[in-house]
Amino acid sequence: MNKILMTIIILIMATQIATATTVKIYPTDDSLVRSSHTSTNYGTIDLRAGYQSSIGTDRSYLKFDLSPVQGKTITSATFSIEPNNNEGNAVVDLFYVSDDSWNEETVKWNSKPSYSTKIGSNTVTSKDRIFYDVKSYASEPTLSFAMVENGEDDFAQFWSKEYNTGSADDNVRWPYIEVTYDGSATCNTAADTNCNGCVSLSEMVNLMLKYKQGTSGITLAQMVNIMLRYKQGQITC
Repeated sequence: MNKILMTIIILIMATQIATATTVKIYPTDDSLVRSSHTSTNYGTIDLRAGYQSSIGTDRSYLKFDLSPVQGKTITSATFSIEPNNNEGNAVVDLFYVSDDSWNEETVKWNSKPSYSTKIGSNTVTSKDRIFYDVKSYASEPTLSFAMVENGEDDFAQFWSKEYNTGSADDNVRWPYIEVTYDGSATCNTAADTNCNGCVSLSEMVNLMLKYKQGTSGITLAQMVNIMLRYKQGQITC
């Protein structure tokens, strides 16, 4: 094999290695549910897991739209959330939730989805972010979790996606899933049809038309989330 051909092959391989892409995906829905108020929705406050005598038992649910990374070769996926308060030696277990039909505006203790497989555990002793490996679940287009304090005798509190001071960088406090995958394209939402990392007006209009016709393949919650992010300039070109 001549030197020129070998150089070309090496350059191609180097380019392929260098094209790993990392994206942060924020929740479409997050909410706590409370045992002492079984018919009350708490979709607009901080998330909590555990027990406090003056409040009762809290559990939290989060849902993510992972459609932007479907079909990618995912090398890592990590769920991260930032505590802002805790009591005792709170051990927070993350569980997989198979039922994605819930939403943050209506979920309550008496209507909460069940959870099954435990993904991992973290002990909350500070306000540092905690992390869970969720790569095994990143192939699902919609992914839900439940956060439950182990033993439900201590508690931890976390920032939700409702953290909002009006600053453009409020999302640094939000929960997220960080996904790394092979390939240089960054399809940040289902609207980003050319995978250039942003959504143009024509792409947004096209997705809205597909949703109206029932051919978009996304849920109402996902459509609303994309529209809000587009309106706020988070994903626009």
